[in-house]
Amino acid sequence: MTRRTIKLIALALAVILPLVLLIHIILLAQSDPIVRQATMGLPDWPEGTPPVRIALLSDIHVAGPDMPPSRLARIVAQVNGLAPDIVLIADDVISDKTLVVTAGLGTSILPLRLGVRPGLWIVTAGPAGTSGSR
Repeated sequence: MTRRTIKLIALALAVILPLVLLIHIILLAQSDPIVRQATMGLPDWPEGTPPVRIALLSDIHVAGPDMPPSRLARIVAQVNGLAPDIVLIADDVISDKTLVVTAGLGTSILPLRLGVRPGLWIVTAGPAGTSGSR
């Protein structure tokens, strides 16, 4: 191989590999979540009391370009299908990205109607959790 050919191959790889990685990251960010289940035993849990099912969602970034209302509705349906007793939403609820879906924030959070019996708790992590909501 000539030196010029090696340079062209190196240049092509320098352009193609980051592009492939970027496409992979975008597709991964837009995919539906994976459900992971864990069982924890508590020593003072009353005998015969049914377990409490908890769903945890984190960094949902509502109104971001990777979380349009249709995707959020699919995730909410998936969570509701698990029939949790409690839903915890941690960290960034509202997207802090500058590219926001044209539907607007009000329409974007409408699908966030989780059917839980005892409650829904949202815990944000400082200013990032509320950015874009002012």
